[in-house]
Amino acid sequence: LASADPQQRMLAGDVRSSFFGIPLKGQTIGYVIDGDATMAPFIDEVAFITDSVNEAIPSDSRKFGIVMAVNNGGKMLVEVSEPSSNLDGARSILLARVPGGKTRLQSALAATTNWYADQLFMIVSKPIQPAFAEVLAQSAAQTGAVTHVIALGEAAKQDLSTIAQSTGGEFVAVSDASLEKLVQRHTASKDSVNP
Repeated sequence: LASADPQQRMLAGDVRSSFFGIPLKGQTIGYVIDGDATMAPFIDEVAFITDSVNEAIPSDSRKFGIVMAVNNGGKMLVEVSEPSSNLDGARSILLARVPGGKTRLQSALAATTNWYADQLFMIVSKPIQPAFAEVLAQSAAQTGAVTHVIALGEAAKQDLSTIAQSTGGEFVAVSDASLEKLVQRHTASKDSVNP
């Protein structure tokens, strides 16, 4: 029986078939990553965890897509790698981009609408005002996917469950210590597969 506590479940779940403790379900999985400057301390860990989960799934069983809200010279942009079993595009988006500036998460969510994803994972680190949480909840609902919210840093100190609940998703607030433990679990899992 899975633990009701998201932190415990995250640190006890199968790292090869769950993302931050939430089991992967369905054929198409999307990741929406906030490229705000507050994500900078976490982006390497998020990229590592995302890649290790995706690599553990047989390439013909699921498709993964990624969209990252980024800021470049004052212009708000969205980078997208369409759902595909080829992970190279997703990997380059996560690892090549140093987060910075203000981003538009609702635009990033909107970019996934035609993916017909079964699950979306929105990873945020900046504080989100209640009014903006409502906007994100509406944007998440419009995607048609079950949207889970993974909160790091300052965002983890808030209750952002309304965004996830609007789609039947889950909210997981991740402490810095739990993020470090999760990275260690993924490292150990990779080491056991490739001794």
